[in-house]
Amino acid sequence: MKKIDFNTILHSDNRRSKMASKIALIAVTLSFAVIVLALCIADGFREQINNKAIEILDYAHITEQPSYFVTSDQVIFDSTQISEINSIIAPEALIPTISSYVVIQNGINVLPTTIVGAKNNGIKNGTIALSRTAALELNVQINETIELLYFIDQIAAIKSLRVDSIYNSMLYDIERQLAFVSFDEADLIANREGESVSYYAIKNPINFVKIEQYANEEGFLVESIEQRAPQLYGWLSMIDQNMLLVLLIMTIVATINIITSTLIVILDSTTKIAVLRSLGMNRQSVEKLFFNKMIKLITIGAVIGILVGLTLAFVQKHLGIITLDSSLYFVDKVPIYADFINILLYSIIMFALIALTLLLPIKVISRISISRTIKYQ
Repeated sequence: MKKIDFNTILHSDNRRSKMASKIALIAVTLSFAVIVLALCIADGFREQINNKAIEILDYAHITEQPSYFVTSDQVIFDSTQISEINSIIAPEALIPTISSYVVIQNGINVLPTTIVGAKNNGIKNGTIALSRTAALELNVQINETIELLYFIDQIAAIKSLRVDSIYNSMLYDIERQLAFVSFDEADLIANREGESVSYYAIKNPINFVKIEQYANEEGFLVESIEQRAPQLYGWLSMIDQNMLLVLLIMTIVATINIITSTLIVILDSTTKIAVLRSLGMNRQSVEKLFFNKMIKLITIGAVIGILVGLTLAFVQKHLGIITLDSSLYFVDKVPIYADFINILLYSIIMFALIALTLLLPIKVISRISISRTIKYQ
């Protein structure tokens, strides 16, 4: 006796069922492609802007714990404290840094700013590094001389410095207020007492919780870059929230299409379902066949969508086709960073949510009457 091929019976779809399946496949593909691209863009913004911010603002600052009445801008660690902190943040090391408020003048152009001098920052004495924003506002170019106006013991002082370099972070509001000089130059302008500094800087990400715990025990204050630039990181958080919204919308779109397509396929297959049931297949087995069929469709759509999303991200990363207004977005083109673990995690979540929704239309099979279906055929 010839063996009955249940899968052949099930997959002999009519034209309408095939069209519904194609629409569902396209919807799933587009949803996964958009999600992958959105993740790459969101991570790209965070990676590029975070790197730029750390480059000019440092990852963290360690200062003295402020009292109830005054905040000290001078701090000094003994060798034991420095050694203990360096062991916590290793392989990074604390960077003694001095900052001071000054007014930069170039002819009639003036700009209040903060000069920053870090130990061994590579800047020569007698020179200054300005941001592009500050240079434009002061109308100054490389190798030209500007004047710094500051106070020493309430007495006004003027110092001339040569513009050695002009940097452009595109973080215009932040970079406008920062200029960099050598540590010795900053020490001279700030007129520090002894070996005190304004703060100790940490350049790269470290175990922030552990260093914060140590600092609190020792009576110091640790400020992360998120705490010192709340508006910038608030903007990045908004991007993350928008990305989650995109994830939700794309999941809903794919889910609705999958539910609709599954219902169409089931309703168009009532005769086949009745035949399968009359041949001895129980309801759970029939439901499993339809479920596996739609899961296969979702899997194909997910794989294609992920590949399409990664391809588009690759093209944007290397060609920079989509540009942006850097005054609004802090970058001049849409940034891309592919965190494959993040992409995999979100893809699994989205796949699971879509797959779970299949349980709803599949249950329609249990309402199909075998006798009535076969009777009216």
